[in-house]
Amino acid sequence: MFVEFFRLVQYIVQVYFQFSHLFQGRIEVLEKKTHGGPQQQQQQPKASSDMNKSMADTNMKLKLELGNLRADHDKLLRQHESASKERVEATNKLTETSIRLRERETELKQAQTR
Repeated sequence: MFVEFFRLVQYIVQVYFQFSHLFQGRIEVLEKKTHGGPQQQQQQPKASSDMNKSMADTNMKLKLELGNLRADHDKLLRQHESASKERVEATNKLTETSIRLRERETELKQAQTR
């Protein structure tokens, strides 16, 4: 369970960096363009603002996904702790029952030999 969680987080981080590098490359291309006519000057701020908005949206989605993953991780951790506690209790109960069974078998053999 934990391995799956960490793989998912690792994948999200990879996607985030891929998008950030992609957007950074696009921003650099836009910055390198020379200031041409008024039409080109108007398109550059619009493209930059669209790109910034897209990056902000992607960033927010990734943050929400990380929050969901943390909540899922906490839930799985609590389930794991609960299952571990139940396993220990069952093991202890089985050990006690096994001891009692041996005692009763010994008593039964002694009673039959008399």
